[in-house]
Amino acid sequence: PAHAGAPAAVWEPDWDALAVRWRARVGRVIDGYLRFAREWRPHLVLSDPVEFCGPIVAGALGVPSVVHRWGTDVLTTLARVPARAALRSVCERAGTPGGLLPDPDLLLDPCPPLLRHPRAAPARPVRFVPYNGPGSHPAWGPGRSPERRTICVSFSSRTIEEAGTAALAATARAFEGLEGVRGVFTLPRGRAEELGPLPAHVRVIEPAPLSQLLTRCTALVHHGGSGTGLTALHRGLPQLVLAPPLPSLGVYGERIAACGAGRSLDPGGQRDPEAIRTALRELLDDPSYGAAAGRARE
Repeated sequence: PAHAGAPAAVWEPDWDALAVRWRARVGRVIDGYLRFAREWRPHLVLSDPVEFCGPIVAGALGVPSVVHRWGTDVLTTLARVPARAALRSVCERAGTPGGLLPDPDLLLDPCPPLLRHPRAAPARPVRFVPYNGPGSHPAWGPGRSPERRTICVSFSSRTIEEAGTAALAATARAFEGLEGVRGVFTLPRGRAEELGPLPAHVRVIEPAPLSQLLTRCTALVHHGGSGTGLTALHRGLPQLVLAPPLPSLGVYGERIAACGAGRSLDPGGQRDPEAIRTALRELLDDPSYGAAAGRARE
């Protein structure tokens, strides 16, 4: 597997396009947020990396701003300069110090150190605790066993809507010829037929809380979402990432491969059942992937 010192991919989005969206969104809501905050008088404002209203409100009120990253996030570092330029007039109107977008007083990072992007600014580490909503174990058979290892395949509903099910269908075909392995796919009702004919040891269930589902699994195949991937790492599971062409998802795939806890396939390989089958065999047969996932969990 790749190692933690491997070069890190750099996400360079279209900052001009993002600036237009940031100004429109923040400009539309910031006055209402400020009215509410001045009436409620919070002692601290907590926000996610691209909810720029949070630091603006905190700066205008003179209270601490805390930003909580999503996971393998480099956007909080790369976006600071372009966001500050894009939102200068909004900040001046809000009355932030110097009319600038304030830096957070505290930046929290739930990403395990081995997975963290080397270009991400230093932050206070916090342990990731998975929560995927209420629910129970799906009734899809016995737990994990040495005789039959279970691979969960789970893509977010948004990824399926935007990118389709081609990668999922190729993954289902990849299970043909994998001995002693079963696949469990989570798909919304009515979309299972898009996978085509399924091997006997593959079944489809409706989406369930991943933190519950993965207690019975040996590995995970997913779309590169940090919440999904960090939930698997919490269980010490190796991963195969089939990220659609969205930079934020590709960053997770690059980092999971770099730390040795999984594999990531480019868009060409994501529709090739043989390439997926080879990657799955490596995850299952090479103990270094599971060992790296265990180290990342710690």
